Amino acid sequence: MFIDLSTSLVGRIRGGPAKISVIASGLFGSISGSAVANTAGTGSFTIPLMKKTGYSKRFAASVEAVSSTGGQFMPPVMGSAAFLIAEVLSIPFWQVALGALIPGILYYVAVFIMVDIEAVKHDIKGIDAKDIPSFKETLKKGWHLMLSPLALVFLLLYLQWSPMKAAFGAIVITLLSTFINKNNRMSVSQFFMSMKKGAVGSLETTIACACVGIVIGVINQTGLGFSISSILITLAGDNLILLLLLTMVVSLILGMGLPTVAAYLVLSVMVAPALVNLGVYPLAAHLFIFYFGIISAITPPVALASIVAAGIAEEKPLATSLSSLKLGLPGFLLPFMFVLGPELVLEGTTIGIVTSVITAILGIYLLAIAIQKYFIRHLKIWESTIFGLTSLTLLYPGITTDIIGISITLIFSLYIWKTKEKLPKQKLKSGDKIIESSTQSIGG
Repeated sequence: MFIDLSTSLVGRIRGGPAKISVIASGLFGSISGSAVANTAGTGSFTIPLMKKTGYSKRFAASVEAVSSTGGQFMPPVMGSAAFLIAEVLSIPFWQVALGALIPGILYYVAVFIMVDIEAVKHDIKGIDAKDIPSFKETLKKGWHLMLSPLALVFLLLYLQWSPMKAAFGAIVITLLSTFINKNNRMSVSQFFMSMKKGAVGSLETTIACACVGIVIGVINQTGLGFSISSILITLAGDNLILLLLLTMVVSLILGMGLPTVAAYLVLSVMVAPALVNLGVYPLAAHLFIFYFGIISAITPPVALASIVAAGIAEEKPLATSLSSLKLGLPGFLLPFMFVLGPELVLEGTTIGIVTSVITAILGIYLLAIAIQKYFIRHLKIWESTIFGLTSLTLLYPGITTDIIGISITLIFSLYIWKTKEKLPKQKLKSGDKIIESSTQSIGG
């Protein structure tokens, strides 16, 4: 249903298949809790479709891996680790979900812009209208499938039930919703099979939490967690930017290959206190390590989501991982943005939050231009470098840097527009004859 809805929304527009992947992976990933499962689930459909419409194997696999990984940033479920963040910080779950909402949306805005620019560069069209499912018909056939996730959001955010109570209610609603449509109605054997799969599936999280609990106990008893935090602060010399960089590296290393829950539990004990001790807003600090623990799924050398996507696309794993790293670069900057500017996690005034979101979107757009080296025409290295540096002034919070960034953007965009290739006449010699020809600009 998620794929059909995404196809009906963006399938017709340029680069449609890649945009389907972005939206469908965000929807499915927000409830699946696994970047690898998300990649395998939606990628088996979207990657062949992207290849068919003109995207390279490497780019198709990278889009799916990056999009699937970001699903765990999106509320309401967020790979189930959001419930642990609420537990560790002793705050309501809805506060965590709302705090993670804007960064999650910005992540997908960044990926969406990247695939759109790629479509412009290579003139990739959308899907034929005859292959687009009807949005109305899709909802008519599958609306009942949305009852349980919507009920979970309602119970958690509106009624503010505990996660366990809300999850139990959502399960009951899921079972009841299967009787609405005969195509989804479970038989008695299927019901008991689902009970079995649920019990077996819970073992992975149970064992991970139990083992991590042992690790956390050892860390607390030996004082290792405090030592690591002290070492990070000492190395950073009370420099927040340097501490964030060191924390990013530690989070990426500890997050490699670990399930989301296990990665967060380890990092929350060993790394988060170092950020909080330097005055970082606690929710922003925990979301920071949470993000990088997840982004390790597309970070070489252990990039599990990229490896799975590469297998589906029949591409080399390392090449796909490096391409995913490039495509997901804006996602690496987002955690720095909401730590330095907590307005992005809804900590601040309304005007401050709105301003931060607008400048963040503009900064992400400029960064995408710099990475793709394209803005109404192909860019030279020095031109893309200027766009990249300008994006940092907008991504860094502050009125002064925002004014500087916007000013440079306006001036340099005007320069690019004025210097756009114009169909100049060239004179070419062929023997004794002069041949006049015109060269056409690329894209536009």
